[in-house]
Amino acid sequence: MDNIHVQASSYQLWLKARCIWAEEQFDGRLNRLGFLWRTLLIAVLWLGALFAANALAAIGQIFLSWVVEYVPYIPLVIIQASCIARRLHDMNRPAMHFWLLIIPLYNVYLVLLLVLKKGTTGDNQYGPDPKA
Repeated sequence: MDNIHVQASSYQLWLKARCIWAEEQFDGRLNRLGFLWRTLLIAVLWLGALFAANALAAIGQIFLSWVVEYVPYIPLVIIQASCIARRLHDMNRPAMHFWLLIIPLYNVYLVLLLVLKKGTTGDNQYGPDPKA
């Protein structure tokens, strides 16, 4: 009977995590304001992890500081990639343009586009207008 309870509670945890992460998909569109807010939140979370890691390193907890610094990195990068893909979709561009961010100088241009360019008005091939 305890095994069934453990399975049910782990399923509930999985379901809650799925609901939290459901917002961050790679489909659909994201307008400029949503992109800026999410990017700002990701930056604050990352800086918080860096400050905590530095504080732990200062008191001699090197391994723990490494864990606090690098473990949040993977989910934050995935969430940011999702935001970039959906913002590209809002401008009617494929998500594969995400990889153009690795090209020096062009990445500056692309980030400026992501932040400043208005998305396509109305529906496009990637979904309905996020402002609607």
